[in-house]
Amino acid sequence: MPLPADPVSLPEEPLRESAPVAYRLAHAHCPAGPEGCRDYHAMWQYFRQIGLLTTIATNGEFLVETLGRLAVAGLCRRVLVSATADYGMLAHVLHACRRAGVEPEITVIDLCETPLALNRWYAERMGAAIHTCCANVLEFAAAEPFDVVCTHSFLGRLTPEVRIGVLHKWHEVLRPGGHVVTAQRVRYGAPEGVTRYDPQEIVEFRERALALARARQHELDLSAEFIADAAEHYAVSKRSRGFGSTAALRALFEEHGFALERFDSGGEAERRRDRPSCPTRGWHSERFRIVAVRR
Repeated sequence: MPLPADPVSLPEEPLRESAPVAYRLAHAHCPAGPEGCRDYHAMWQYFRQIGLLTTIATNGEFLVETLGRLAVAGLCRRVLVSATADYGMLAHVLHACRRAGVEPEITVIDLCETPLALNRWYAERMGAAIHTCCANVLEFAAAEPFDVVCTHSFLGRLTPEVRIGVLHKWHEVLRPGGHVVTAQRVRYGAPEGVTRYDPQEIVEFRERALALARARQHELDLSAEFIADAAEHYAVSKRSRGFGSTAALRALFEEHGFALERFDSGGEAERRRDRPSCPTRGWHSERFRIVAVRR
């Protein structure tokens, strides 16, 4: 079955309705404090709603086109969403597969119950049945192999040692010839280890959040000032472990059982419309679109 004529149709993401849901779920399920994820999960969808961060939206066309192509070929029936901040990846998987006339069997795993509950909320809204599993990706066991593993900007949150473990796990749960579909930022020349927003970036991030939230205050259930304060807190606490070169990102896949079918950034046009959710001052930054095949 061919895909519909419109190749750039993107999924419905009802951020206005779901942001308050995520806020409530985070306060019910997430641990608080410096090491907890409550503030992050509570505000993430508000940041997306006002356009402060583009995140998965930058790569929406890539995800829909790639997953749709796999679905048409019968290669996207069992899908694992391997860690997520919200239902964004689920939305893209469902949209791409349903355009191809396929109703996939989807499992979503994450360490935290909040994004899992939010995925169930979205799945119910969309009339889909999904499985969720609250677990460390490294400890997840699949009852049968998956056709596709997908996630967005996940590897940049991990230490190099854990990244290797994650690639081994993806290789383990995929069938031979199965695909990893993901996107990951490269910040050219960035040092190894943790990077943070610098003080000026924090000020600019808060100011941008305040302006964006004020412009959309009529559709928000939180005040613009509250959202700006939360954005400042996010920037202060944000830690990133990005890739400093394309060679390092390529090697992670090629040295751990995968062949790269696609590896590109989309060029300058993609970079200009991306709003990074991590420190980038002083580094040329691109998010690479990756399709890797399990050998």
